Amino acid sequence: MSTKSPPIMGSLEWLEHVYAQPPARSLKGHSKRSQYHSISTSLRGLPVGGQGRTEACAVLLLDYLANAGYITRFKQQPFRTDAKTFGYQIVPDYLASCSNGKILVIEVKTSRYITALVQATLDRNQEKFAKFGIKYLCWTDKHPLSYHLRHQLMEMRRASNCVPQNEIDALLAHLRAQRQDTFEALVDSGFDKAVIFAAAWKSKAFFNFSDPFEPSTVVSATPLLDLANIALSTSPNGHTWWDQLARSR
Repeated sequence: MSTKSPPIMGSLEWLEHVYAQPPARSLKGHSKRSQYHSISTSLRGLPVGGQGRTEACAVLLLDYLANAGYITRFKQQPFRTDAKTFGYQIVPDYLASCSNGKILVIEVKTSRYITALVQATLDRNQEKFAKFGIKYLCWTDKHPLSYHLRHQLMEMRRASNCVPQNEIDALLAHLRAQRQDTFEALVDSGFDKAVIFAAAWKSKAFFNFSDPFEPSTVVSATPLLDLANIALSTSPNGHTWWDQLARSR
């Protein structure tokens, strides 16, 4: 009696199979640093978890990119690689599907723990996944989850749950008329930080998420930073302007 072969990694059949399965392993943090966070996402309200603050922020970034239309689905602890076809077994942190059809596998690391040995493993994983047409990314607390980005995302999501839509609409009408304005000028016009952050979470207002939010911060109705390109073009080597910027702070 013949048995059906498992779907080939990277194929549409494999992708649908992975999303239909429960996570390959469960995570429960035993300390504050590794505490498990369950976050209700915009993808039909389905919760996605992360172990520790950096992974929780990675979920927020994935959810922001989903809100903006760059990502259609994502999943935690999505699958375990097959030792026969992949060469060894690993369980990545996240799987994400882009609106352009690309498949992403994302590892989340704390930058200070990326030793030469860990870096070599990341490089090897990247090469392995590339053979299956999958883009392998490493996100760290330096790139792209820099200090300011993490805090902006948390505040943006929080504000989106409490600011009425009519206030967001009023801000958008103002920004369309002015094209852009500083935070200080927006306050003078009657808009507070919460409504700006709520609109930003919905990708209706934009500012440089990688910088501190200050009175001089420029807020625009059009993107000022290609966050999707920065986040989704990350390589384990981290040789990008964002990483260099984060390390210089």
